Amino acid sequence: MDSEMMKRLDLDEQLIVRKVVDEHPTALRGFEILLRLFDAKLQSLENKENVEPSMKRPRRASKPSPIKETKSSAPKEASQTVSGWIKEEPRAGADPEVLGIPSLAFGLPRKKLNLSISKSSLRLVNPSDGATEKEILNSSVTRIIAVPTPETSKKSMNTIVIQFNGSSDAFTFSIGSDKPSLVHLNSDVVYQSYQQILAKISELLAGPLIEPDDKTFSSYKKNLFVECHYKAKSGCLYFMDAGIFFGCKKPLIFIPRGDIKSTDFVNINKRTFSILFTTSSESWEFSIIDASEMAAVTYYTTHFLGKNVKTNPTKNGQKPQSLESDSEESDDDFAPNERDFEVIREDLVEIYGDQVDPEEDEDKDEEGDE
Repeated sequence: MDSEMMKRLDLDEQLIVRKVVDEHPTALRGFEILLRLFDAKLQSLENKENVEPSMKRPRRASKPSPIKETKSSAPKEASQTVSGWIKEEPRAGADPEVLGIPSLAFGLPRKKLNLSISKSSLRLVNPSDGATEKEILNSSVTRIIAVPTPETSKKSMNTIVIQFNGSSDAFTFSIGSDKPSLVHLNSDVVYQSYQQILAKISELLAGPLIEPDDKTFSSYKKNLFVECHYKAKSGCLYFMDAGIFFGCKKPLIFIPRGDIKSTDFVNINKRTFSILFTTSSESWEFSIIDASEMAAVTYYTTHFLGKNVKTNPTKNGQKPQSLESDSEESDDDFAPNERDFEVIREDLVEIYGDQVDPEEDEDKDEEGDE
């Protein structure tokens, strides 16, 4: 589309064209055809207006209709665009918008909304009428958690969790990291990468940004999480340097690493196990974790939770039984013995390579004791 055609469009219409063309490159030719048809239609109407009166068909005379008084109302300005972004007038006393992201798929609340953040507040805006549905102060944000979205065909999709008022309330939305997104930044329409958007959100909001990384935790399946259940709810457990996060659906649970006093491996059988995290005031049990993930989870609990955290292979002093002596193929009476943890150590070396050498760590501890 040439520059002359683009100049005839306002800022939001240009945004629509650029967004549609990015997603559907073949649509560019369609826009040009529509604009040319529109020009031809206007030219045709202008030609009809210039026709001599004698050439026009005479109209049938009609009776004059009585004049009715109507209430005068100011004409409504067209504020909605096809993209769903609403141009709102600045509210009295409100800070101007710094970052705006249109048409985000929110999980909490479950609908499509526009995200608008100023220097003082965060608002969720209805894309159809521009009404503010939710608004919180930036200072009330406790933390921002950014994790890869599980259960999706797009590996580049991420879930952003904004917890506020402690950990009792949260907003969640999904955003892709494979290509830049069009956003409103200080009243300009610009492309921003996922990391740039995340950095700007973190800059404007009060809470710290928390993300998982493969140096802290990498599952047997090479994910940054393990699938599990909390009570009857299925979800994913993310092991991060700042703490443990269960999501991305309700309930959203974040346990700060410094609050954890002990971890217990419970309900262990040949296919699954559970892990119990205990703080000074509460406990959380995450169950039905695949047995292949025990090595990675054990590595995290022993290396990242600190020496003050007690890690128990079984709960309530359950006596370990040898796998070789277990003649019955029952999952309920299984508990790991020393040989089982040797296998776990071998799995750790296989997953993390030279990052960990459990036997060397034990030798260093013995030298320190001497």
